[in-house]
Amino acid sequence: MRNLIAIAILMIFGCSSVSQFEVTQSPSRKFQDFGQAEVRSFSIDMTKFAGLEQDAQKQIQELPTTLQAKIAKKISDRKLFPSGSGERLQISGRIGDYDPGDRTARWLLGFGAGEGKITDSVSFMDVSGNTIGSGVATVGV
Repeated sequence: MRNLIAIAILMIFGCSSVSQFEVTQSPSRKFQDFGQAEVRSFSIDMTKFAGLEQDAQKQIQELPTTLQAKIAKKISDRKLFPSGSGERLQISGRIGDYDPGDRTARWLLGFGAGEGKITDSVSFMDVSGNTIGSGVATVGV
């Protein structure tokens, strides 16, 4: 069961972008029990980033919406819940940390140099709000 949540995260975020996933609560149910998924908005505490430049803060403010859209697209593209019927799995999270990386290193060196990282706490819940499983993902940006 523990591997199911890690596999789900890898499938949702894409294998190449998740550099680490730590299960914080093992799944209490199988993901196959659900016929559809709803990606809820991710939250972020902007007070942690108050000292950053205005451009960086704007990027960070856009992260929850961008992340929500990317996860929803991955679920759709990979047809993880093809039936669209049955119980709905709700996916939500909180962005805990964001490192934009080094833009100059990315431009000059490429090949992953200067890559940024986002650390997210991700929760999987049923429609009643019961947590099915959770974990922390570190995603390269």
